This record gives sequence, structure tokens and C-alpha cells, in this order.
Amino acid sequence: MKTCLFLLLSLFCGVARAQTYTYTVGQNLRWDEGRVLRAGESVHIPAGTLPYCTFQIVGPGVTIVNDGNWSPGQLALEHGALLTNNGNLNAFFLDVADGTFANNGTATFLNLPIRAAGTVRNKGSIWLGWQLSNAGRLQNCGTIRFSNYQSPVGGLLPGGQELPCGPLPVTLLTFTAHYAGGAVALAWAVAQEVNVARYEVERSGDGQRFSRVSDVLASGAPAYAARDGRSPETVYYRLKVVDRDATYAYSPVVAVAPEAPGQVVSVHYCDILGRAIAKPSAGFYIEISRWDDGHRTSRKFYQP
Repeated sequence: MKTCLFLLLSLFCGVARAQTYTYTVGQNLRWDEGRVLRAGESVHIPAGTLPYCTFQIVGPGVTIVNDGNWSPGQLALEHGALLTNNGNLNAFFLDVADGTFANNGTATFLNLPIRAAGTVRNKGSIWLGWQLSNAGRLQNCGTIRFSNYQSPVGGLLPGGQELPCGPLPVTLLTFTAHYAGGAVALAWAVAQEVNVARYEVERSGDGQRFSRVSDVLASGAPAYAARDGRSPETVYYRLKVVDRDATYAYSPVVAVAPEAPGQVVSVHYCDILGRAIAKPSAGFYIEISRWDDGHRTSRKFYQP
């Protein structure tokens, strides 16, 4: 079987103890209160709580962690969202449209569709009243049972990838992006890199539609870096980690806000042939400015 490729993210282990959340049930979120979750927001449902709040995901990088007994009715994972269930999750319908459902506890659904951009990783128990349709990626390292079928796989509609349970070829420790030297500097640290072919850096203007901007070949190094040009708008980045057998997985999405305007620290001039001149003279000349972040810009002028 092909070597499967997943990213072991720090979000999967110990999230409730290590992360500060945007919303926490029992603190700034009532047990019956819904929310629209925007880019980078997160929700924690602590152990011992029994909420039935539900959420609409409208931006990338959303994280939901359930350690309690949560009954949201129905939920759609979109825009690369991550839902980790460590407790009990009961929903009529979980639509894994564009995101990841990582189940380490017990989950009960009537229907569980996994669409082309969706991933389900199961290490616990999933009980289904009707159907699991897989058009994306399914890794079942636990149990999946269907209450209306005698066969334990009778309600599974295949079509996507069924990934084996085995050693994970890469652990993504960190992934960051920020402006530096007039460009976006991207950096990521990894561990346990096994059979990885390359890292593809992808960029998006809306956090939904991504395009490939560069490749970094895997070399067994503990850390990698890439650069991309500046943008006047907020841009989003993710890594597509490609295995040697062409399977792949995506990192979380990171956002980079527009860079604040810098200041010019020095200006000098050249003639049209590139020779330095003390000040502009008649004809064409070039003004070269050095900014406080170290980058340079040049503009051509004509003086009568």
C-alpha cells in the first residue's frame, strides 16, 4: 500500500491545556449560543460541559476542540477548519467539506459525508445511523459501526482514499509567515521526516482558493524557509507536503496582514547609464531610495 502522508500537528495533542481560545463554553460562550467563526478563531468545549451550540465557519484557520459532551445538531467543516473530538460528539450531520475531523473519542452521526477536500482521521469510535460517503481521505485506526447494518462496513460508500494506519512521515512543529526585508518570510520546522519529496508553498488572497508559488525539496533538515513578494492586501499561506508516492497533506493556514508603510532613510541618484550623480540634472535620471527595513526602490524621472 502507498505510504500515507499526514501532518502530526501540535493541535492534535494537549490542545485544551496549551492553547488560548477565542471562545470557551462556560466562560465567554453560553452552552446554547452559536457563533460565526472567522479566520484564525478557535473554540474549546471543556470536559464536563453539555452544550448544543453550533457554528458557521467563514474563514480559514478555524480550530474547534471538544473535550465535553457536545450535541451541535449539524455542522459543516469548511475553509480548512480542524475539529478535534476528545470527548463525546453527537450530531445529525457532519459535513467534512474542506477541513479535517480528528476523532479520538466517541462520535455519533446519522450521516458523515467526506468531500473531495475533506479528511477524517479516526482513532476512537464512530457510530453512524445511516451512511459514511468518502470522496476525500479516510484514515480509520479505530472503529466505525453502522447501527442499521449487520456488516460493520455496510454503510460505507467508497470513492476517495482510504489511508493505512502507520508511522507518520513528517511532524510539522511550526509554520510561520511574516514580513521581513520587503518580502514575506516563511519558515517551518519539522521532525521525523520520512519519505517526504517536497514542500509546496501555496498562497491565497481570500483564504479559500490557493495557488502554488514555490517548491522546497525535502532534505532531512530540521527547518526550511521560503520567501514571497509583498502584497498590499492580507495574504494567506499554507504548505502542501508531498510524499514520494504522490500522496499529500496540507498544513494549517497562516495569514499575513499588509505591511505597515516604512520610511525612506536615504536617497541617491544615477543618470540613465547608471552613473552616480549628486543631484538630478536635465534629461532622464533615476532616484534610488533605501527604506528602514533594508529594501530598495527605484523610480525613473525626466527633468526638462
